[in-house]
Amino acid sequence: MGTVLGFKHTEGKIELVTIPFDCGLSSIDIEIIRRSYMPQLTAEIALEMRLSVEQVKYHIRRMLRKLRLGNRVAVVALVARDQWFPEMRYDSMEVQTYIPTEKQRLLLAGVCAGLSTAQIAVANHISEETVNSNLDTIFERTGIHQRILLARVAIEQGWVK
Repeated sequence: MGTVLGFKHTEGKIELVTIPFDCGLSSIDIEIIRRSYMPQLTAEIALEMRLSVEQVKYHIRRMLRKLRLGNRVAVVALVARDQWFPEMRYDSMEVQTYIPTEKQRLLLAGVCAGLSTAQIAVANHISEETVNSNLDTIFERTGIHQRILLARVAIEQGWVK
């Protein structure tokens, strides 16, 4: 049995956690993770998997409990870190040429942990405005406009370890 790495946010701290790879994920859970990695919205996943949106949400909640993570952004970061889907690497010229500042890397670590803007602000002792401004800059310069994809790319590019 292998392990995968993830983030856990407790008491204002972000810590790395190890999760057993064989943590009881079903084939449906894995498929939802793969589709989230693309990234697809819940409604798109439901349509393509011929499930109801409520069924997909149920599987997501169950999967999050099994992995002990807070949301799909954290799951996607975990999956990117352990390279579950290496054939799906996101590559664009904007991403290849972008180099985030050290401050932006810290904010990206918060995004990868699945933290909200407010939680990232508290963890970094800055305002939510500053977080949003920096994330907007990253979104603009990379051409990425979804946190879930940004988390994946931050791990794939090595901006966040």
